[in-house]
Amino acid sequence: MSEPNLLDQAKAHLQELLPDYIQVDEPPGRESRDRDALWALSAQTGRGDVIVEARSKLSPRDVLGLFHGPANRRAVQNGATLLVVAPWLSQTTREALQDRGISFLDLTGNVLVRAERPAVYVRLQGAQRDPAPRPQSAATLQGAKARRLVRTLVDHRPPYRLTQLAAVTGLSQSYVSKLLDTLHDQALVDRPRRGEVKDVAWFRLLDVAGRSYTPFRNSQATPFVAPAGAAAFYKQLASDPDAPTVAVTGAFAAREVAPVAGAAQLAVYSTELEELRRFGRLVPTDEGADVVVLHPDDAWVMRGTRTVGGLPHVALSQLVLDCVNGPGRLPEQGEAVLRWMVDHEQQWRARSLS
Repeated sequence: MSEPNLLDQAKAHLQELLPDYIQVDEPPGRESRDRDALWALSAQTGRGDVIVEARSKLSPRDVLGLFHGPANRRAVQNGATLLVVAPWLSQTTREALQDRGISFLDLTGNVLVRAERPAVYVRLQGAQRDPAPRPQSAATLQGAKARRLVRTLVDHRPPYRLTQLAAVTGLSQSYVSKLLDTLHDQALVDRPRRGEVKDVAWFRLLDVAGRSYTPFRNSQATPFVAPAGAAAFYKQLASDPDAPTVAVTGAFAAREVAPVAGAAQLAVYSTELEELRRFGRLVPTDEGADVVVLHPDDAWVMRGTRTVGGLPHVALSQLVLDCVNGPGRLPEQGEAVLRWMVDHEQQWRARSLS
């Protein structure tokens, strides 16, 4: 799609979203090389400029370089609205724009437009997946290998070299390099000139990685009913030295870190499903499970477990990954754990990778 066509469609879409008493027009004679277009919102209550950047594709990293020209800075000081228009914007890109106070509109219907003069606030959700994805070879955050690297980046403070990350995680250097490139484009790590990783936006990285991880909703999860209830089974696991090996996650683990809700369902990782079933006399069920046994899809899931009340609990980074996209109130509980981690980084994050 050409830039003029994109601008025309975006302007028409914005006009459709606004009430009839607000008009979108283009003031003549105010061209600038610092921007792709200048629109104006006009109403009886006032008139305000909208500085527009049109992009066929935009990554979170690209957001850092938007609207830096002197003409744009002067316009912003005078109350202008900054607006990015694109065929489609990913969720992470939209979040990066929002964090920087930049409005956006994509042609699938993802819209956040805020203007002071005249007063405008429009927020809508469109497509969550690119309707016209381009072939690409970039690594994604999906899969056990990606989560292994994510947890390493979260659990250890940078800087670190690619070779260090590959050695610690057991992943190939080519895979680590590809994924770091993706994370750099997403502004989740800072790796200037493909050298050392200098910084990691670890809280955003965990949140983004967790959105594509669903251990509770696939073949990894086996639901049961515990005869005496989940709480009694939890105590049995903690008190019996012959209990099968588990690592507690989900609601029971989250409440020990940052309680925001009660814990009704016990979730544990274990590779000893049958032993665990016999030990707790667990009854398989399709509905109303109060115990869920998760089979770890990677040994890294059990790495860094913590002992809480006599039972191993998964590492905090794994706990957040498990909760972010989980059922019920798990996302809320995962967010509470993430906030605790932000406030107590000194207590859980290793000083270095070595």
